[in-house]
Amino acid sequence: MNIPNLSFMEEVYCGLDILEQMDFEPIRGKSITVCISPGSVDRKGRHLLDVLQMQPDITIKYILVPEHGLFGKDDSRLKIIGDKIYDPVTGARIVDIFGRFVIPPKWALQDVDLILIDLPDSGVRYSTFMTSITKIIEAAAPLDIPVLVLDR
Repeated sequence: MNIPNLSFMEEVYCGLDILEQMDFEPIRGKSITVCISPGSVDRKGRHLLDVLQMQPDITIKYILVPEHGLFGKDDSRLKIIGDKIYDPVTGARIVDIFGRFVIPPKWALQDVDLILIDLPDSGVRYSTFMTSITKIIEAAAPLDIPVLVLDR
């Protein structure tokens, strides 16, 4: 995978910005599970879900949601059907990996090509994001599913 060299730029580029610079090549044509938070935005302030929704050949099947939720409590963007929650924009099923499931369930991983993680972390010891990332990687390993972590 050729990662563009942006060292000549004075601005800071996060992993999502670099993925955009790569024209989404590592995930193009794939069915994916994403693990994101409200802070999963590019340098223009666009959320990862909105950015990926503009890509016709990337399918988001599941959204793994860590501590603090996806868009905040009682967000109108989420749609409840029975006992399942979906994102009405992408149609992806939302899976809480902080409350109900600590380890992502096998069904949310086994029928995807890749897991994409974009979690801006505060870097403090009481944050649970690093533990969530570790549990995702541990769950993906026996299923031989690649995990792409976008650097922040």
